[in-house]
Amino acid sequence: MFGINVTEYDKFIYEEYLRDFLPDRMIDIHVHIWKEGMERAGDESKNRKGMVDWTKLVAPDCSIEDLMKSYEQMFPGKSVKPVLMGWPSCDLDKVNRYAIDCAKSYGLPAFYCTSWDTPAEDIRKAMQEVGLDIVTHLCNGMRGIHHRNVGALGQYLLEDNLRYELITDL
Repeated sequence: MFGINVTEYDKFIYEEYLRDFLPDRMIDIHVHIWKEGMERAGDESKNRKGMVDWTKLVAPDCSIEDLMKSYEQMFPGKSVKPVLMGWPSCDLDKVNRYAIDCAKSYGLPAFYCTSWDTPAEDIRKAMQEVGLDIVTHLCNGMRGIHHRNVGALGQYLLEDNLRYELITDL
């Protein structure tokens, strides 16, 4: 089943207070999507630096179908355009492919999801294959730059044509 469980009270609040207040077209700028079975193998995801999994307490997945149906139910008569990205606790190859395929199928923008330990070569490959031009979560739980292995952070900073979303872990 896709979507959310909308109550009569939800409908009342939307009609009474939100329908006229909200714009007809909205952008949801930061949406993680994933499906069951995309988790990292073994205990690897349980000990991930900088990652949280509380969302799985709410839902085991967030498929594109579920997301789009939820928008229809939460915001009837409105258009919501999400910017998709995978979930960092998942197998990044699987979840990035899923997010990119969904973006192409639905005509939506997508971010390429990385983590603090994403190899620089994977980032270069994504830039070439999927047209990566924006980096999200920059510095979020990332290791520092080392002269022998610049890692994800160093690779991002070495590229001329990238835009950044910065998260400072103070």
